[in-house]
Amino acid sequence: MERKTIVMTVLVVSLAVMAIVYAAFSTNLKVTVTATGAGIDVGYACTCTGTAGLSGATVPTGTCSVASNKLSITISATLHQPADNVACKITATNNSGFAVKVGTAFTCGDALATPFSSSVSGGPTTSDAAVAVGGKKEWTVNIGYLTSITSQPTTTTSKTLTCTMTWVQAA
Repeated sequence: MERKTIVMTVLVVSLAVMAIVYAAFSTNLKVTVTATGAGIDVGYACTCTGTAGLSGATVPTGTCSVASNKLSITISATLHQPADNVACKITATNNSGFAVKVGTAFTCGDALATPFSSSVSGGPTTSDAAVAVGGKKEWTVNIGYLTSITSQPTTTTSKTLTCTMTWVQAA
């Protein structure tokens, strides 16, 4: 009788262990990973083109510089007369080994006060589609004198905007 009890106990314990092992291996395992910043490499190129507000006048100039952390772009424009404009075309290239998307929208700091203006056309937003490896995103930042200004400034004026944005790994 004692032998039957031992055999029966071993069988019940074995059956319980097999049930636990089966349940462990049949459970779906879901792992979610979110990465921001690590390994993201977006390069920038910037070309500024000036347009004189008056025919035959001195053409305004502009420059762009990208911060070493690649989170901000500083755009400077030297303007000479009313209706001058400097348009800086920015091209971001995804050099990461994976698709990226905009983490925070492209925004430029303080608005320029009258008689100056600034605008961003086609700036990256968080609702944009992901940029594939090697893919590009382009937009333009304009700095200029308002066209409604009719009096000639007494000096050449330089204006600077600092614009920021971040990229994250696309899901």
